[in-house]
Amino acid sequence: MIAVSRGNNAVSYGVHNIHNAVNCDVHNIYNAGCGMSSDMCNKDILHISLPAQLTVMAAMVLMVVISLITTSIKSSLQSGYYTVVKQGCRLSEESVFASYNNQLLKDFNIFALNKSDILNNKLCSYINENISSYSSDISLSDCAFNTFSYMTDNEGYGVEEQIVKAMEYGMYSNVPDKEQQSILSGEEQENVQNDKEQESVQADNECKYVRCGENLSEAQAYSEQFMEDNENLKKDLADMLEQSDDGDMQYEDRQKEQINTSLNAVWQLYEYLKSGICETVTEGRISNKYIEIQELADEYIKSRDISFINKDVIKRSIEASGNEDTLKKNVLSTEYVAKHFICYTDTSPGDNDRSGISALLDYEMEYIIGGEHNDRENVYKVINQLSVIREGVNLSYLISAQDKMSEAYMLAAALVGVTGCDLAVRLVQYIIVSIWAYAESIVELRKLLAGETIALIKNRDNWILQLSSLVDEKLNLQSLINNITSYEAVDNREAVNNNKSDENGRDNGIGYKEYLKLLIMFMNKSDRNYRIAALMELRMIMYGHSGFRMKNYIYAAFGAAHFKMNGTGSVYRQKLSYSYI
Repeated sequence: MIAVSRGNNAVSYGVHNIHNAVNCDVHNIYNAGCGMSSDMCNKDILHISLPAQLTVMAAMVLMVVISLITTSIKSSLQSGYYTVVKQGCRLSEESVFASYNNQLLKDFNIFALNKSDILNNKLCSYINENISSYSSDISLSDCAFNTFSYMTDNEGYGVEEQIVKAMEYGMYSNVPDKEQQSILSGEEQENVQNDKEQESVQADNECKYVRCGENLSEAQAYSEQFMEDNENLKKDLADMLEQSDDGDMQYEDRQKEQINTSLNAVWQLYEYLKSGICETVTEGRISNKYIEIQELADEYIKSRDISFINKDVIKRSIEASGNEDTLKKNVLSTEYVAKHFICYTDTSPGDNDRSGISALLDYEMEYIIGGEHNDRENVYKVINQLSVIREGVNLSYLISAQDKMSEAYMLAAALVGVTGCDLAVRLVQYIIVSIWAYAESIVELRKLLAGETIALIKNRDNWILQLSSLVDEKLNLQSLINNITSYEAVDNREAVNNNKSDENGRDNGIGYKEYLKLLIMFMNKSDRNYRIAALMELRMIMYGHSGFRMKNYIYAAFGAAHFKMNGTGSVYRQKLSYSYI
């Protein structure tokens, strides 16, 4: 330290802990013969102070540089510690989640981890092992997963997302871009072409589902309007027959009785035909398996009536599918079901065997639709839904076919025309048309369950039954059933054996499994996800894992780990997060 004082002519000079005081009188220096004036002496003193300032600045710069270097070293060391912590935690998370259920992955391409397998001490052991191999300056204070995402959470989100990813991986994962294709070998290019064909098939499937849904929706609209007109005719006829004697229209009691008798006979024929459709279609060839297993994933389904497929359900599903991502998920989920589960036409009743172990339910796709723990009830529910769909399709054609409507009117006139009541004739005509459409549906369903295909939309070329051989003026029920089951009333033999092309030559055939896929496509998403999960549980139980339940399995976990830096005592918190999705 250097200090210059002109007042007292004193100079204090200190280096580190040595302090010396020197008193210098400028005038005495001059009288001693230094040969310098006062100004020159002051100038020399200033020259002496300049090197001292540079020395101080150099020392300060050196201190800053040393501080910067040491800080950088410390920061790099801390950064290295943090990297070690992150890598160690990630490896530990993967080690914990590597204990997924192998059988579930093998059968369904689904990753799921039993929550009981995640033990905090096991997680801590993995982390300690990973960080100890890098440095002893870090120690684990505590760690834990405290938040879990279960397979049954959020309407089965974990199941659906993994299904979609599994199907996407199988169809799109190996499709390179154009530049990559140019360097591929011939065999590799062929594989790429196959993958592109799969992608094209998937796009066609999406269009097919939407197109089928729109066609069915239109047919259902015709059918519902027809039924509404039928109900209006019944009400008008009832009001007319109950008019007082002062009314404009008068009918004798004998005429009223004849009208009511004919109406009741025709209506009972229709109702009986509908009530016995399941036995008529299956002819008793059906599995009677049932399960009494509790706490399956389908217990999360909210109590509600099974909604039959109608134009409103189809319309809502198509509108929801307007979102490309939603449509893709619905289609991929449906295709996944068809790939991994079986239905009525895949096996004979009771003949379903996987690796020598009998399946708990023979009709898995039907279970997804029906939701009952009974094969027979599920098939019956599917048959009833399909009969509603097919009746609507058939009614929409009959209403538009003038020759067939005229034929039905002539039969109705033969039954009640003698009463002179045109309203009664028209009402009986509507019921006869309904019987005709429903009988056609029974024939179609018998073909479907036999593994054959039928036309999605009806026309003159693929219509099967003729009315004259189906129903006569005696309204013989047994004769009607016999004619349906033996095809005695067939109007078009070629239609029985070939329903695969429409008048434009397009492939128009659709089989039983395709109809199941349509029903699954348009059903409630959460119902579908939970029943798929329940079928996975049944498969695991079939393999001997009686306690397997999806509600005990997770697909993601979240938590935190705390570390102490031994050198500094600072604490570092690392988030833990892992998901199969």
